[in-house]
Amino acid sequence: MTRIVATLLAVLSLSTAAAAQDRFCDPGNESCRDILLAYIEAEQVGIDVAFWFMEDAWIASGVINKYKSGVPVGVLMDTEANSPNPLNADRLAELAAAKIPMRERIAGGILHWKMMLFAGQNIVQFSAANYSSDAWVYSGAPRVFDRPDPLLAGQVLLELAGHSEERHLDLPAFLERGSR
Repeated sequence: MTRIVATLLAVLSLSTAAAAQDRFCDPGNESCRDILLAYIEAEQVGIDVAFWFMEDAWIASGVINKYKSGVPVGVLMDTEANSPNPLNADRLAELAAAKIPMRERIAGGILHWKMMLFAGQNIVQFSAANYSSDAWVYSGAPRVFDRPDPLLAGQVLLELAGHSEERHLDLPAFLERGSR
């Protein structure tokens, strides 16, 4: 049994090293929004999303359509972004109307993440840009970072599910919204 586990771990580490290739999107030379929408469309296992605000209706629609197709989706969000970013309230209402499970940050400070995890593709997308259409235009530096890494994706999934031994995600800091 130990030999099987060791062999499996060795194979996984080799495939991870061969498959993992960081990708930066430069909005001055390519459409980072189109790349993100392609990730959403291609996902077949599950999408986890966390953001300070989302104003981009294309991204919200892509996530909603994927959820309606049967792919599980979970959202971490923060309604404190609604006042300075009024379109965020519209996107949150659309996600809620689609019955997408959401957790709202209720602790002090803001949920300053900009992340999507594509479980079936083993991709974690981080960004300096919020999910608004004007955030995906050229500003002088690459703003979107994609990491195809099954081990990182798995760790993020554990954190979001609240099953990590280290419990970095402070679940009491979030309130359930929608249908979980």
